[in-house]
Amino acid sequence: MTIYSEISNDILLMRPHQAIDHASAIDIHERINILSDNKIDALVLDLSQAGYACSSLLKVILDLTNRPAPIQVMVVGASQQFQSLMQLCGAHALISEYPTVEEAQDALRRPGYSESDQRLEYGDDNMQDESASPPDDDDDWLASDDE
Repeated sequence: MTIYSEISNDILLMRPHQAIDHASAIDIHERINILSDNKIDALVLDLSQAGYACSSLLKVILDLTNRPAPIQVMVVGASQQFQSLMQLCGAHALISEYPTVEEAQDALRRPGYSESDQRLEYGDDNMQDESASPPDDDDDWLASDDE
């Protein structure tokens, strides 16, 4: 797997250049572990060239955010499939999304940066409803052919 990696100001930038399957996600995790010996505070993961990313990558990201010394993760260029996976698992609350690498890096450099305040802005036709919550009754989530 081809992965471009660069560390600048305690921020690791990673750009995988092919689809990320389970084996590739493990490779990314191992590379992050090796590079994190250099004191990394944040990871900007540019998925714009990946095309596809499986749930194993999401596990790697969540592992990074749950470390004793957590690494802040920002995702750039995630596919609609991966964005949906993050939403479904509730990971969008832990992972910031940005339209470009530069915007993600700029956000990290701002004094007083708060991850919860920095979320990807969606257009009107793709508006993210932060107030949406699941229904109280689990039966409301089940699809029925009778309706």
